[in-house]
Amino acid sequence: MPFPGDLAQQLLTCFHAELDAGPAPIPADKVCLRAGETIPISAGTAENEACGVAWVRIVGIAPAQVLIPGGADSEPNCSASAWQIELEMAAVRCLPYGTVAAGPSCDEWTAAALLMDADAAAMRQALCCFTPVVTDNFPVAAAAPGAWVPHGPEGGALWSTQSVLVTLDCSEC
Repeated sequence: MPFPGDLAQQLLTCFHAELDAGPAPIPADKVCLRAGETIPISAGTAENEACGVAWVRIVGIAPAQVLIPGGADSEPNCSASAWQIELEMAAVRCLPYGTVAAGPSCDEWTAAALLMDADAAAMRQALCCFTPVVTDNFPVAAAAPGAWVPHGPEGGALWSTQSVLVTLDCSEC
């Protein structure tokens, strides 16, 4: 099986390009592959990344059954196996803050919502660019978007994630 990190890097290249083309690009040194079950938004003690960080990470790898195209009843073929790799794109932005006297204004909340929407659009556009390249031994059977999910507010941030499911046909395994 090709390294899932290679697929994640390919998706990251597309995602980074789309974020750069958006209304509030994230600095290149804040767009990278991340690892782990959860990503701390502020892992350092002197820096809070809540105001602009993005990543692609490998969520999981699982065996899957594939359907044989053109099968009379489209039943799963027990001898045909595949691996499904779930990737995640995410973009983190600052939570709007008000003043001591009042919370964020409607305009500030609207700006935050529109920026989150622009990040979601960048994720969808990255999917259009993403053409997984793997070896001939493991051709891609499918690459499809999963769910887009908004998160927060938490830790001074709002963020969203978009899952991507890549299925590698491994019927020769």
